[in-house]
Amino acid sequence: MEVGTGFWFLHCPRCGGALAAGQRCAVCGYRQYRSPVAVVAGILLSSGPFVPPPGEAIEPPRASHVLLVRRCGTHAGAWCIPCGYIDYGEDVRAATRREMREETGLAVEIASVWAVRSNFHDPENQTVGIWFLTRYLAGEVRPGDDADRVGFVEIARPPEPLAFPTDREVLASLAAARRG
Repeated sequence: MEVGTGFWFLHCPRCGGALAAGQRCAVCGYRQYRSPVAVVAGILLSSGPFVPPPGEAIEPPRASHVLLVRRCGTHAGAWCIPCGYIDYGEDVRAATRREMREETGLAVEIASVWAVRSNFHDPENQTVGIWFLTRYLAGEVRPGDDADRVGFVEIARPPEPLAFPTDREVLASLAAARRG
């Protein structure tokens, strides 16, 4: 199967025919849609630069710090809220727990949805992100997967550069909730 830029197929994934104008198969009529991909992110808050007590709900008004990772794959050297793609057939909450464990070494439970945003920073691969507030359950902070550093930073003063503009928006909304 041949794929063009931005996840556009050049040939039909059903019958192999040419896709006219990059969208409709001239042979079987299959129509290709260009849609954003869903991604998830886990927000772990703390009242200081340390892991909160297991199961304790640190709500945004009480939180001063947030767990961030520094990326070593795409966007290497830039910081972000731990995040990633949802595997096909995977629940969004399960994907968030998996990404948190893979990138930070921590087991978390999902508390609630904090934000849902469209990500337009990569015009060829647009995504829709869901940021979940999480609670720490177990584990020790350690970078993994596509992160080479991980740590709690002040919500109002994240390190630069940030990998994704929408993380800046989410961090600003967390800081605003703290100010009340």
